[in-house]
Amino acid sequence: MLSKQFKLHLRQETDFFLHCKKVHSPYFSLFYTESEQFQITVVVSKKICKLATQRNAVKRRYTSALQDLLEELRQLKIKVAIVVHEKGISLSVAEIAQHIKINVQKIRI
Repeated sequence: MLSKQFKLHLRQETDFFLHCKKVHSPYFSLFYTESEQFQITVVVSKKICKLATQRNAVKRRYTSALQDLLEELRQLKIKVAIVVHEKGISLSVAEIAQHIKINVQKIRI
C-alpha cells in the first residue's frame, strides 16, 4: 500500500486531465503533469470491471507494482494517474511493474 504522501486525490485536482500529458500502452494510459512532489493514483472504471471488489483487486495489484518501483519513481517530480484498460486487468504484478517502468521512461518533462 502506498503511503498517504504519495497518493494523488483526483477529486481535489479537478482540472488534472485538462492540463496533463499522456503516454499510452495496450494495458493502461499514464496521464502526468509536473509537480513539486511525486504523487500517483490508479483508476479502474466501471466499464472495465463491473463489481467494486474486482476493481479494488486490480487497483491493489497496480499499487503493489508501484510499491516495488517507488524508489525509482519518487525521484520524478510529477503527478501521475494510471487509467487501466481492459487488457491490463489480467496482468501479474511483475508484468505490471515492467510495463510501468517502460512507460515511465517515455515521460518527458
